[in-house]
Order: sequence, then C-alpha cells, then structure tokens
Amino acid sequence: MQQLVLSMQGDRAVVLKQGVLDVRVELANTASIFRDEGPQASVTMKFETMRSGLFFRYGATERWELSMEVPMLYRYRGFMDGPIKAVERTTTGLSPARNALGNSAYAFNISRGGQTVASGREGAVGLGDSTVISKYQVLTETASLPAVSIRTALKLPTGDEE
Repeated sequence: MQQLVLSMQGDRAVVLKQGVLDVRVELANTASIFRDEGPQASVTMKFETMRSGLFFRYGATERWELSMEVPMLYRYRGFMDGPIKAVERTTTGLSPARNALGNSAYAFNISRGGQTVASGREGAVGLGDSTVISKYQVLTETASLPAVSIRTALKLPTGDEE
C-alpha cells in the first residue's frame, strides 16, 4: 500500500548558513484503520506505522538550502488502539471501521473480484519514498518584516514494495 502524503512539513523560512550541514532523526507513529466492502472490491486495514526519517539539510548558498529525507517504515499492530477507542467512546462513539474490526489486532488486505491485490504481513519493515527539497529565501527578516522563502519538493520512488 502506498501511503501518500501530499503536504510538506512546516518549516522555517530562514535557510541554513552557507556550508552548514544539519542531520537529524525524527520518529512518528500513526494509526490507520479502514474497512469497505463493495460488489467488486474490499479493503480491510488496521495497523500502526512507525515512521523514522533521517533528514539532511545543507546550506548551499546564503539564500539556498537543499535537503533530503530518507524514511524507514515499520508496520505492526501497535499500541494506540486502546487510547483511541477511549477517546472515540467519550466523544463521537466508535468509528464504524473500528467497531467492525474491534477484535482484529492487525489487518491489511485489498481484494478485487475475489483476488488479493495487495496484502501485508505484520512486522514489515522497509524503506519509504525519499524526498528532495529545495528552499530559496526570497526576503531576509527585518525588524518589521518576516523572512519569506519558496520551497519545492520532489518525491523519489525509492520505497520498498511491501
């Protein structure tokens, strides 16, 4: 399954100083749940994804910064189901998908016409799609105006199939 994220992360407008290299690691855990059955296709998903990203940022010039993200993904049954159920019960009630998949600890299956199109095993680890980002600082910050930058990104299909 391709988990597509279209929006770029928030970032500061100021670029790194020329020649400076910044390396960092970020970690995020997300819960995914979805269930839909139609006459021709069915989708059942209930899992959590631990995403760790290795980020490189480099100040190419005084106004231009290049960066790259290399993510690793780990899909598993997770730990957030209990707290999510508690919040849903307290607020709007259990979501239909969570209610239907309540006893399932892990599920990932997509089928069409009775044939499995995609499935994934618990504990799958793999490389995600890398992103290359370019940021150009148009205006520097002054006492009365904030810094302004323009960013663009290119997602590269480097991810594992599973």
